[in-house]
Amino acid sequence: MADAHLGEDTLPTVVSSPSTLSRGRAVLGALFLSGFMLFGGGLYYFVLLVPVLTKTFHWSRAATGGLVSTFWLAAPIALLGGVLLRRFGPRTVLATGVIIEATCLLAFSMTSSLAVMYFLRALMGLGKVLYAVTIPILVARWFRHRFALGCAVAWSGWHVGGLVLSWLGGVLLEHYSWRAISVMVAVGMFVVGLVPALLVIPRDRKLVPQVSSGEAVSKAASNDLSIYRQLFTSAFFWVIVAGTVCCWFVYSGTLAHQAALVEEAGITARWASWALGSTAAFAALGTLGLGWLADRWSLAAVGILEHALLASGIVSLLVFAHTGSGAALVLHVVCFGAAIGGCDIFWTTLLKHRVGETTFSYGYGVWYFFVVLTLLIAPVVAGHLYDLSGSYTTAILLLLAAAVAAGVIGFAASPRATRGGT
Repeated sequence: MADAHLGEDTLPTVVSSPSTLSRGRAVLGALFLSGFMLFGGGLYYFVLLVPVLTKTFHWSRAATGGLVSTFWLAAPIALLGGVLLRRFGPRTVLATGVIIEATCLLAFSMTSSLAVMYFLRALMGLGKVLYAVTIPILVARWFRHRFALGCAVAWSGWHVGGLVLSWLGGVLLEHYSWRAISVMVAVGMFVVGLVPALLVIPRDRKLVPQVSSGEAVSKAASNDLSIYRQLFTSAFFWVIVAGTVCCWFVYSGTLAHQAALVEEAGITARWASWALGSTAAFAALGTLGLGWLADRWSLAAVGILEHALLASGIVSLLVFAHTGSGAALVLHVVCFGAAIGGCDIFWTTLLKHRVGETTFSYGYGVWYFFVVLTLLIAPVVAGHLYDLSGSYTTAILLLLAAAVAAGVIGFAASPRATRGGT
């Protein structure tokens, strides 16, 4: 496959001045805080509500557990991410996402209807998707030559939020009503997740790269359908999608069943929760670490490290499942956590390099659709394999095969001498 973009990069002129750098750092801080609340509060905290709602309303675990996966049903809206960003600008799209998720969590705290809860969770997922599609576009505007590290800082907020809010939510739920805590988290989304973003992100639709007449792509590519056509006929895009599906299949399939597998091996629920929380901590470190390396190493080298960590995390989990070794569990937490933190960095940076800035604003939304779709399906597949075999061995072996496949695909699609920040 030829090492070529779908189109040349066309960005607003960036002046390297102290004020520009300061604004860029402020935008990164706002993205970190938004992710801290929307992901930490919308997913990790919400997982804690499953046993609480089951006990409170005497619903089945399947019914309440489904509320978690419903968060991902808004995946199709990601397909329109490029259109929304170009029409309304990242600031408006991000703010809309935060408002939707926070408002729905407020409403969730006031209802006792399972059907209404499912509806509100689906809308919360819509808010999360709207926020998520803005991150790489805003980072690319201020950190074009440090793109990977910029994304790493923004995305690390997701994992730090998961670490903090899963712990804090657990403590508060021991003493206060789940309704009161949900209101507190929703208010936090407004105050922490929305206000800083409104203060520092400019109200400017030109933050999204525009198509100019001097590009290799035709002038007709300024039309939304033409840009999508450019994307969908790119061999590189579909190769990257295939690798992404393999990688996130491992990510979601393992994470969803991690606590159950640990407890099945004879470890207490408290230690299982420690493993989950520690995985989030190492994911934050992995995001920052691989983001830093991606601006200094070739993408091929970063991809090798990323998927070696991922495969090592799965192998050590398999060893733990059969031996109960504490060392194997620790190795799993470290390697798997670092890998799931770095997967966004590698695959998003590779996508940006292969499709170019103009198409990337559309391509990221389509790519993210496949990510969310995999997040929705993978836990079901892994659980079904458990039901068929009565153990997680078959599922873990399938996850290991997917990790290896992701690494091979990522290496094949990566340029050998290009750093992630360029």
